[in-house]
Formats: sequence, structure tokens, C-alpha cells
Amino acid sequence: MMEMTINDVKKIKISFFGGIEEMFDGKRELDVEIPANIMKIKQFLRHMYNVILKDHRRREELLEDEDNVKPGILVLHNNRDINLFEPEDTDSEDEPIRFGRDGTKVNAGYERLRIRDGDEITFLSIVHGG
Repeated sequence: MMEMTINDVKKIKISFFGGIEEMFDGKRELDVEIPANIMKIKQFLRHMYNVILKDHRRREELLEDEDNVKPGILVLHNNRDINLFEPEDTDSEDEPIRFGRDGTKVNAGYERLRIRDGDEITFLSIVHGG
């Protein structure tokens, strides 16, 4: 396997709150390097599932599979809920701009989520015990 060079990776921070840190022996942050071509959250989740947490004994407590987090876990990108960004299934660089019947841009007002060097991805459990 070839080693990645500095230009092939980006460094990001993964944070855990709301009890999720207990999966990592109380550690709230992981500094990781990911391939530079990972730009979307689905790509990141696949990488996290298949590489970062591949052998972690409690991986399924955080991620259902390589595309989905468990219900009750909020994912933030640089402290913003990922659901506030443009949905990824309509987020293609090659796709022409689409307009609705009223002439407004489809998904107007949404920003595209792009993971960049130095970003932070946070996993926050929103399920609380009484």
C-alpha cells in the first residue's frame, strides 16, 4: 500500500459529546488525517466506518452502517447541523442549476457542505436519560 503524502490528506478533528466520548474511554477529540478527495459527509462516514473505526469494538453504537449514524446522534460540521446544508443527493458539481416552476433555484438558500483541511466533525448524542 502506498503512503499518502501531505498533499493527499487533510487533517480534521472529530469530537464526541453527550456520552459518545465514553466509547473512546472518555476522550472527547480525535485528530485524524483523511484522504484529500473526501469532501462530502457520506464519504466521510464511509471512511470513518471502514477505516477509522474499522476494528473499534463499539463502532455500531455510533454508526448503523457505512452511510448512517444511529438515531439520536446529531452530526455537526464546524458546529453547524449537517441537515442545514444542501442535501447531498442534489449536490453534484456536474449538475446544472435547476429551477422550480416559479423560477426560483431548487434548494436556494442551502450551502454545500465541503470538508476541508482543519474542519471539525462533531457527534453529539441528543438522547438523554431522565
